[in-house]
Amino acid sequence: MLTVLKFLPGFLWALPVSLLTWIFFCIPYYLKGAFEKVTMRKDLSIIWDVANDSKFYKKSMTGWYGFVLGCNIVVVDVPSKDDDWWADHLDHETTHVYQNYIFGILFYVVYLIHMAYLLAFCKDKHSYHDNFLERWARKSAGQLVDIPREDWMDGPNDRFPWN
Repeated sequence: MLTVLKFLPGFLWALPVSLLTWIFFCIPYYLKGAFEKVTMRKDLSIIWDVANDSKFYKKSMTGWYGFVLGCNIVVVDVPSKDDDWWADHLDHETTHVYQNYIFGILFYVVYLIHMAYLLAFCKDKHSYHDNFLERWARKSAGQLVDIPREDWMDGPNDRFPWN
């Protein structure tokens, strides 16, 4: 109960995004069979495990591990807790939930402003890998924080993540 109370203010601050996500994304896609499991955690985040045989997975999630919208973590293939790779990625996404708890709806504004700044003024930086919110999430998850240019997702000259 104390854990829930600790996260409740952040959850409420992120609630506008979470409500929109439930109404326009999670519930409709759940009804279409896009999710195989939904789990609410003590920090009030909700894990939506994408069904690998769903149209949503085939059209949108191949090559992606997951993403966060408000308190919702949309992921592919939630395995056992013993899988260290998955645990690190879940920690990464959980940090994004906590960032939503801190910034509320402004999380997305801050994320996009920093991305635009990197694209416009930092030609040697990647708009995703070097975004301070992504770096913070990687650090919290114990992942590599500084991604070398040769390891950028779409090659060393592509600075935009969503092609």
